[in-house]
Amino acid sequence: MSITVKVKEVLQPVRGSGKLKKSNYQKSGSFPVIDQGNNVIAGFTDQEELLIRAPLPLIVFGDHTRALKLVKEPFVRGADGTQLIYPKPTMANPVFFYYALKNLNLSNYHYARHFKFLKEEEVELPALGDQLKIAEVLGAYDDFIENNFKKIRKLEAMARLLYRHYFEISKSKDWKELPLSELLVVHRGKSYKSSELSDSKGLPFVNLKCVNRGGGFRKDGLKLFTGSYKDGHSVKRGDLVMAVTDMTQERLIVARAARVPSLEGGSGVISMDMVKLDPKDGYESDYLYSMFRWSGFANEVKNHANGANVLHLLPARITDYKLNVPPQSLRSEFAGKVSPILDLIDALERKNETLSRARDLLLPRLMSGEIKL
Repeated sequence: MSITVKVKEVLQPVRGSGKLKKSNYQKSGSFPVIDQGNNVIAGFTDQEELLIRAPLPLIVFGDHTRALKLVKEPFVRGADGTQLIYPKPTMANPVFFYYALKNLNLSNYHYARHFKFLKEEEVELPALGDQLKIAEVLGAYDDFIENNFKKIRKLEAMARLLYRHYFEISKSKDWKELPLSELLVVHRGKSYKSSELSDSKGLPFVNLKCVNRGGGFRKDGLKLFTGSYKDGHSVKRGDLVMAVTDMTQERLIVARAARVPSLEGGSGVISMDMVKLDPKDGYESDYLYSMFRWSGFANEVKNHANGANVLHLLPARITDYKLNVPPQSLRSEFAGKVSPILDLIDALERKNETLSRARDLLLPRLMSGEIKL
């Protein structure tokens, strides 16, 4: 038998161990940092005194972003705006409760704190045995997705090491210093009106939210665009794009490159916050992508972005950058090895999309009791 209760009636107090300031996030470390951002892991730290070990699994809610994350291993709580959620064991299974919260349609009050609204929402709680069955079904999808993400992270590490092997550990005298204007052409993105964006139709719109902090593509940042555009605004799988705007003062987005994955319909459009980087004849796209991701390019060029609240990077700062360019034979050899790795990453991301869609179709039907287990 199910009961309907408000979220606040299910909550059990959770003691945190303090929060880590965003400025203290590390690229690597002993413990993952979980915050209210879209990335599952925001960074790392070695500050063991901040580690949250229990109770687990624990739900992390973004007070401003409304992001929900189920954390199964010890972690450090990041920055401001994170709420820790754990249900009373006599009322709800924590994994089931996570999916019950995900099933809620919580209104967006923008930068207001949303936890007070979440607590007033109602959830339906079946018997604990039924909760466990539902949690196991939905959790299986997320376990497959997480395993694929782990493979992606390992493949990216392999590609990065491959780049270092070819272009950082040993250099030859026959390398030439050239500005990037000799290697590629920059196309500015499309200026648009909010009325040209849609929730249900249009072309995939590649925008600032499609760039991960530190580089790489985030497909969940895509929007849909219904307006007109020029050929230079169009992108397809394998194209290189780069952020030339940044809302973060830490400069974690600007000058970061991403490789466009497979898009619905085969192509998309880039926004004015992005540029497309078209390699000139003889220069391999995956070589250039790897250079943008794993050389010192981004850390140098990002410092040329200016602005009080929003940072803007002139495309000329990209094309003026000088690079020691290896001979074509070496670039081609590298591209032949790294391209299959990048394609495999793309394939795993497509599998995760399929799994996510299947899970999201099941979620409301399982929660409503339409599908019985």
